[in-house]
Amino acid sequence: MPFSSMANDVATFLAKLIRLANSNIQFEAKVANFLSLLKFQLGLDKTLLLFLNRENRKLTPYPIDDLTIPKEPLLVSDTFFDRAITNRQSLLADELDLKNLPPQWQEYFAPYLSCLAIVPISDDKTCYGILTVLCQNSCVLNSSPNSLVMEAVSNQLSLAIKTNQLASDTRKRISVLNVLSDLGKSLAATIEVDVVMSMIPRIATGVFIADGCTLNVLDGSGEKLLYSSLYGAVPPAYNFLRYQGQSPPTSVGETLRRNELFMG
Repeated sequence: MPFSSMANDVATFLAKLIRLANSNIQFEAKVANFLSLLKFQLGLDKTLLLFLNRENRKLTPYPIDDLTIPKEPLLVSDTFFDRAITNRQSLLADELDLKNLPPQWQEYFAPYLSCLAIVPISDDKTCYGILTVLCQNSCVLNSSPNSLVMEAVSNQLSLAIKTNQLASDTRKRISVLNVLSDLGKSLAATIEVDVVMSMIPRIATGVFIADGCTLNVLDGSGEKLLYSSLYGAVPPAYNFLRYQGQSPPTSVGETLRRNELFMG
């Protein structure tokens, strides 16, 4: 292909990529379209996105319809993924690189050894995952235009993932603030200890976006249960009464008075 034709082809691709990046479609659809656009542009067999969990250093396949992709996460340590993430560099894998992967992943990647490339999805501070391109023919990354295409898609994926995470964190903070605001209003509306104590598990469940919460108040020795309340789905193992073998007090006020802890 003449240089001018390649340049026009890349320019057209970048224009499509920019329009997609600036679209208002949902995150999942945007990522799927990024991968499809890259696959079509480079004539790939497959494109695969692996999200990185930075705490346990595991790569998880992005949920797609391809049932051939192994479901088990990939441990990053001592693999060529680790080198790519650490050095923030794209890599071409060879047969030796596959030997450090789990058997299911070795089998999945084996047909694409002629062109198995991985590209870190990262910004200046954080690596969000790995973009993997798979092709059974000759490597598609030998040309400069194709390398530019890969870099452009990787950058847009990084921006999309970061934006989605920031939006998710913002929604969680707003939810917590709303719950705390409701708690303040509820506490200001009553001075009944029983009401407040029964309210706390419900509020805590909302704050922590949990399935349930249990509240257990013990005496000074830590052996006698003064009060117990729960909200939502709480497993029996987390119910203090299971270990005490006693019935819950009928009310907080009665319990406090009974134990001479009520202060007025």
